[in-house]
Amino acid sequence: MIRKLHLEKYGKFLGRSFDFSPVTLFYGENEAGKTTLFDAVFEALCSPKGTSEPGKRLKARYGAGRQARLEFDGEVLRIPAADFLNLFAVRSGSISLEIEKNSEWMNHIKAELFSGGIDPRTAWEKLDDTLRGRGRGSLNSEMTRLREEKDRLEAALAEAKAARSRCLADEKRIGDLDAGRSAAEKEASRLSEEIGEIEESLRRQARLREERVLRKILADVTGARTLREARGRFSRFSREGLDELRRREDAVRRLAAETGRTEASREAAEQDFRHILGEKAGAEAEKSDRARALAEVLREGLVPREKLVEKRNRIVWRRSLLAAAAVLPLLGAAGWFLLPREYSAAVLVGGAAAGIACAAAAAGRHTGEDTSRLEEAVRNAVEAWRRETGEILEPVYEAVLAGLGRAAERAVRAAERFDDIRERAGAAEARIAALDAARKKASDVQDAAERELRALLDASGSGDLADYAGKLEERKNLENRLTEIEKNIADARLKYGADTDDELDALLSRRIGDIEDGVTEKELPDAELRSRENLLRERKRRLEELRNEEKDALGNFSLNLGAVRERFKGLPEKIVGLEKEAALGENRLDETRTEIRAAEIAKDIFASLAGETDDMLAGLSRDIGKTFSTLVAEERAVTLDAFSVDTAEVFDAGGASRAGENLSAGTRDAFLLAARLVLARKSLGKGSEALVVLDEPFMALDRTRTGKALAVLEEFRRAAGWQIVIFTKDEILEKQAGKVFGGLLLVHRLEG
Repeated sequence: MIRKLHLEKYGKFLGRSFDFSPVTLFYGENEAGKTTLFDAVFEALCSPKGTSEPGKRLKARYGAGRQARLEFDGEVLRIPAADFLNLFAVRSGSISLEIEKNSEWMNHIKAELFSGGIDPRTAWEKLDDTLRGRGRGSLNSEMTRLREEKDRLEAALAEAKAARSRCLADEKRIGDLDAGRSAAEKEASRLSEEIGEIEESLRRQARLREERVLRKILADVTGARTLREARGRFSRFSREGLDELRRREDAVRRLAAETGRTEASREAAEQDFRHILGEKAGAEAEKSDRARALAEVLREGLVPREKLVEKRNRIVWRRSLLAAAAVLPLLGAAGWFLLPREYSAAVLVGGAAAGIACAAAAAGRHTGEDTSRLEEAVRNAVEAWRRETGEILEPVYEAVLAGLGRAAERAVRAAERFDDIRERAGAAEARIAALDAARKKASDVQDAAERELRALLDASGSGDLADYAGKLEERKNLENRLTEIEKNIADARLKYGADTDDELDALLSRRIGDIEDGVTEKELPDAELRSRENLLRERKRRLEELRNEEKDALGNFSLNLGAVRERFKGLPEKIVGLEKEAALGENRLDETRTEIRAAEIAKDIFASLAGETDDMLAGLSRDIGKTFSTLVAEERAVTLDAFSVDTAEVFDAGGASRAGENLSAGTRDAFLLAARLVLARKSLGKGSEALVVLDEPFMALDRTRTGKALAVLEEFRRAAGWQIVIFTKDEILEKQAGKVFGGLLLVHRLEG
């Protein structure tokens, strides 16, 4: 693993060093030096030749005196330049993938997919051409010659047997017995060979089934090691820890609710305070001291009423008496002239005296009031009040006094109400201050609880409570699987006499190797195996019947054997010789047939391997499809019909198949990133360490798919053990990476 990058002189960097971790992120704006650092890592890791295109580019850009060196923790990592640029590096928003025919990682994957690096389909085609060529040529000629020789020997043998038949015409019964015995013997011989082949095939099948069981045990041993290692990674997850996290999360929710309630109370108090301020403004306007003083002054100027009203006396003439005073003297004067003298004087004096008396009685004294000053004062008060307050009073003394009295009283009440409102406003301000303090305290307590919860989650490497619970469930499932596998391993150790897993591994590996060396055929299905077992029983039963028939025929023939030998002395030897020669010819013919059959079997084997290669490509398609589905958060299938992603078919969300070039930019980048990760891991095999370098890799992806891509990279890092190096100017990507990789992420912020 890369531990540090030293730049003695490289572009803008002089005497700088950068630490690396399992996941290293370089963040900076344009011209901050991200491309320079990428090129430095590439050159220090791959050492491209100066005559190569990358070497020329580096020299032209940074000069001949550039110096960059990597410091490794453990084994030094070296990657060919073409493979690094083509597979292990993702540059500037383009995740396109080109597969070079002769790249080292390409050959490695072919070696995994094909037997020994040879394409079995090509071998099958060449073997088929060779087989057909030889079949038309030498082998066919040899078989023709052997058949002619066989026919000649069989003709000679038939002639000898015919002579014997003629000599033994009278011994037909014995001949018939011999013929029957010979036929039974031949069929018995054929059945014996067939039974031997079936028994040998069943023994091989038993060994293949044994091999399958042994491989399952070996897989359990390897799986147990992996699960034990994984169990260590999950040791920090426990039910108690989950309960504690849930308790703290509930506390955070309660504190958040309390903070919300305090905030609501504060807002209500603030609203009440604003309402009180409104009332205060109104009361302040009503309690105006100037208006109250004016009302009191104007009222004092009108009270008491008597000081504005003057008393005046005048004579009031009663018109009836005044008329009588004028008429009575006239009547007396008329009596003076009309009445006798003795009476006229008295009437005259009496009329005059009555007139004087009526005149005196007609004049009466009357005391009156002068209200002009009062009316003027009322008018002045009404005008002064209107000018000051805008309120119009009825210009009547009593109405003005009543209006001024009410205004003065209203001003007094408004002053009292203003004082009360001012006290309420002070209390409201104090309550707001208290609620502000309570809100800050609740918020501080909530923040502290959230920090404690976040610290616990970060310490466990979990993003949230659901993530922690999921990992706890993974631990439970892992332990259950490990318990089951360890029981199977213990049973296997007891069965095979091994004390340790390593001893069991070595013992079973040797046994599997022995089986592979001795068995080349494929394992048969259970139905076909049962069919062969039934056929074996049937052939054995028939062989037993034939041997009994042969025994009976041989006994009858033996009765006349002496006579036959005597009569045909020398003839049997000739027949036997011919039969031997015919058998040798038959054997040579069989050998030729066997050679052809061997070639056909080899052709079938390579044809089968070609089919297995298709299965391997299908497996590679499944691996890419699984990673791709994780990136796009939905199930997507991928089909590779050749060793090239350019011919890949990707199934969209509706189930329709699309070629790679017909996908959207973001979806194609997600697919090609998945293909890169799968092919990169297969290029070095299990247990090998390498790295993936990404320079602005997610420009065509939205935030959701970027998060999925980072999660896939983290899963890839955990599974493969590879380093990840990211160059970006996206601050949000930096934050997303921090959430996904947690404490494994090391960030270098570059200055422009």
